[in-house]
Amino acid sequence: MGFAQQCHRKVVNAGYKGITFSGISGEEGTFQFLPWFWGAGGQLKDASGSSAEQDALDLVSGWVQKGWAPKSVATDNQSAAWDLFLGGDYGFSENGSWQMESAAEKGYKMISIPAKDGGVAPVPSGGEFITIPTQKTKNSDKMKATAEVIQCLIDGDNLKKTNDEMVYLAAKSDVRKQQVEENSAWAPWVDAVENAEGRTTDVGLKYEDISAQLSEDLQAALNKG
Repeated sequence: MGFAQQCHRKVVNAGYKGITFSGISGEEGTFQFLPWFWGAGGQLKDASGSSAEQDALDLVSGWVQKGWAPKSVATDNQSAAWDLFLGGDYGFSENGSWQMESAAEKGYKMISIPAKDGGVAPVPSGGEFITIPTQKTKNSDKMKATAEVIQCLIDGDNLKKTNDEMVYLAAKSDVRKQQVEENSAWAPWVDAVENAEGRTTDVGLKYEDISAQLSEDLQAALNKG
């Protein structure tokens, strides 16, 4: 991943450290590892032990070994990683749109995560979802009421209000367009959202086990030597 390494070297040569990110055990850390994995050409159906996984693990663990990333990445959640970045010692932080407002206040800019062979690495889609537990809800009146609540939440105006409040780009393209028109700070995020990868798209419910294994591999890589 030459471009990422070159950027880090330039930052370090300018007197800063490299990057903060969350490598904490569990889905939060896996979520932030996936762009580097996908950017290396990885596929979730054969993730653990693949050459793409190893390339991505070598990349992020190498930052720690070089001192470009803090050793705390193995236990930092996304909020802790962002707070560390705001201290001013690091040139980059991998995080999400929910940090956009504090980034804008500091004058920080957003760039997409680079892929190994050039271009932009996919990021995971979604973070919060609205679901109906149909297997456990047999009462038809409750199901109807639940569907009505969800429909209310995802209608255009309400969806925009919810996403604006949570500092997310909406899943619906017309609502995203409105968000960008009202706040130009959203513009750099559009490509990332529209080219995101679904975590369960290809592997379905198997993702839970795949994510757990990726997390275990990531922890081992970040904590070695």
